[in-house]
Amino acid sequence: SALARLRSVRHCSTQRYLQHVESTGRTWYIVPVLPDRWQGAGSASAAAEVIEEVQPRRVIFELCPARLARLVQREIERSAPAAPRGPVAKVISRLDVAKHVHGGLMEQELYPALQSARKVGAAMHFSDRPEKTTKNRLAQKALHPLALSNLAQFAAHSVRARAALTLDRRKEITDLMELMSPGAFTVLVDERSKGLFFSAMQVSQVKDSSIVVVCGAPQADRLMALLRGEISGADSVAMKEFVRRSAPMWPIFVGVYVIFPVAVTAAMTYEIVFHFMFPPAPPENRPAVPIVTG
Repeated sequence: SALARLRSVRHCSTQRYLQHVESTGRTWYIVPVLPDRWQGAGSASAAAEVIEEVQPRRVIFELCPARLARLVQREIERSAPAAPRGPVAKVISRLDVAKHVHGGLMEQELYPALQSARKVGAAMHFSDRPEKTTKNRLAQKALHPLALSNLAQFAAHSVRARAALTLDRRKEITDLMELMSPGAFTVLVDERSKGLFFSAMQVSQVKDSSIVVVCGAPQADRLMALLRGEISGADSVAMKEFVRRSAPMWPIFVGVYVIFPVAVTAAMTYEIVFHFMFPPAPPENRPAVPIVTG
C-alpha cells in the first residue's frame, strides 16, 4: 500500500540517503555513494533502489561529460551493464590520485543509478566540471612538496580504509582529509559540492515534488548543509572558482621534480668525473723572488 511504501521510504532515509523537505513541499533525496561499494548501504545497488522506490521526476548525478561518455561507450561495447555486479579487483595507479582518494571522481559506481533513472523515466542532469580541470586544480594545490607529501599520505590511508569504510564513519575520514590535505578537500569536496548546489538550484526552478542527487559521500554531507543553510559560501565567486579552467600542471611537476634534479645531478657528476679523470696540474716549483726593501 501507499502507507507501507511511505513508511519504508522514511525508514530507509536514515540509512541510505539524506532527506530535506522545503517549505514549498519539494523533497530532496541526497544519496551518498562509497567508492567500490556494490552491496549494502552506500553502495551502487542501494542508490539504484532508492531511485526505484522514490521514483523522482529528476535525478542529478555527480558526473562530468567525459566520465559519462566512457560509461556509455563501455555499455555499447559490452552490450551489458558497464558496472559489474560485484567487487572489482583493479590496480590503483599512484598517478591518478583524483580517482582513488576519498571524495574523488567516481565513475562505475554511478552506473546502476543511471539505469534505474532511465527505468523510471526520470530526467537526468549531470553536474560536475571536466575531470581534467579537477585534476589540474588538485595539482595546483599539491605543487608544494609538503602538500604533495600530505596528499600522498592521505590517499594511501583512504585506499587502505576503503574496504572497512561505512556511511556511519564517512565523516571521520572527511575530517581527516580536511586536516591532512586541505587543498584536496577544497578541490574535491568543497568546490564540487558547491557546483552540485548550483545545479540543484537550477533544477529546483521547475516545480517537481521530488529530486534525487547521487554523489560521493563527502559531497552529500556538504550539499545537505548547503541546502539547509548550515554553511555559506555558495555565491557567484564560488561558482566562478568551480568553472574556472586551469592550465595543465604536469609540465611544472616534470620540470621541478624531474628535469631540475636530473640536471643538478648530471652537473655534479660531470664535475666529479672531470676532476677525477683530468686532475689539475700541480703548481710549478719556481725559485722564490727575494724581497728588496729600501
